[in-house]
Amino acid sequence: MIRMGPICRMAVAIGAFLLLGAALNAQTTYRDPDGLYTVQAPAGWTITKDAGSGQVAIKNGAVSATLAITQTKDWPKDVQEVQDMDEKEMQGQCPTYRLLQRGKTTLAGAPGAFFLTSCADPKSPAIAEIAAAMTRDRILILFDAISPKARYYEALPELEAIRSSIRLKGQDAGDATTAGEGGGSLRMRQLKKACAAEVFARTECVVREFALNGEEARQEYRSSNPPRIEQGIAYRDPRGRFTVTVPQSWKANPQGDNGENGVQFTHGSTRTYVGMYQSVTRPGDVVLQLEKRPQSGPAASPDDNAPMGRLGLIQILGNGLDVTYDEFDAKNPQGEPIGMFIAGAAGLASPEVCCVAVIAFVAQDDRATLEGLLLSIARSIQFPKK
Repeated sequence: MIRMGPICRMAVAIGAFLLLGAALNAQTTYRDPDGLYTVQAPAGWTITKDAGSGQVAIKNGAVSATLAITQTKDWPKDVQEVQDMDEKEMQGQCPTYRLLQRGKTTLAGAPGAFFLTSCADPKSPAIAEIAAAMTRDRILILFDAISPKARYYEALPELEAIRSSIRLKGQDAGDATTAGEGGGSLRMRQLKKACAAEVFARTECVVREFALNGEEARQEYRSSNPPRIEQGIAYRDPRGRFTVTVPQSWKANPQGDNGENGVQFTHGSTRTYVGMYQSVTRPGDVVLQLEKRPQSGPAASPDDNAPMGRLGLIQILGNGLDVTYDEFDAKNPQGEPIGMFIAGAAGLASPEVCCVAVIAFVAQDDRATLEGLLLSIARSIQFPKK
């Protein structure tokens, strides 16, 4: 039986991946010589085979995945036995071993388990995911992924693509479906792994999770019903910091000296403010900070990092912008119920330019009509070309 030994397992943990054998001419698909399985590598990744152990290594720089598949008889008795042995080996080899997450998974349609761990090498801290699964016919599948901590989140989609491409003999795509690890969408599972690995600060994890929740909840609606501004007119910030498009019927009232404090647009009982917000570096932080201000609506939530809206922050990338926004119920100074819309916008091509804030106070009667329009206004923002 072929199984990953301590040396190969610990190469994952310490980030010093062992190259095995000769590269297979940059193929995108590897076919097992015995016809047991195939696996695909993304463009730009190399596939390497070790003739002695039967392990296949798929690598892109310091990011790597290893795969071993073999028919077993008596050993191991189950997947948990494999996981226990792997974890014990890693603990012995990595003094700074830390368990981050564990759960259920599937490999090539077979049920299994994984654990996520870190090894804090001061020169290059690494994150490793160790997974194992077994089919009813006792085919054992071992899949390990390794990445420097700094590249872990960006590497996850390609590592997942490799894992999902594993096909046993006679399988089609439906047979090899990869089940969710703890439920949720693939993107959410990847984000939770990155947060467990502390790739992002806690506040950023909150922002990203709420943004992704909201984005997924409304993605279908927004794609089929894109908001539009009929007969729009472009307002140019007198200081040249941005332009924004609003309906012709909206009245502009620049705020401060030569529009230093932005501009307020009025339309009936709706008040919309657009201006620079330069004390943060991400659009989501604009929304979170403005929501905590008393004049923005209700008091700050018990968790100061949590958005007000029921769906959380919603992030939309497009038109050269990163627009993150939230919608929630509030009250005006007279105690009357209103709708609140708060957005932050930054240029994708100029990340150092952050951010334009859009704040709208909307009468409840107009809320359903204006929600899409307010998003369209936020997405119409343009920054000067450099």
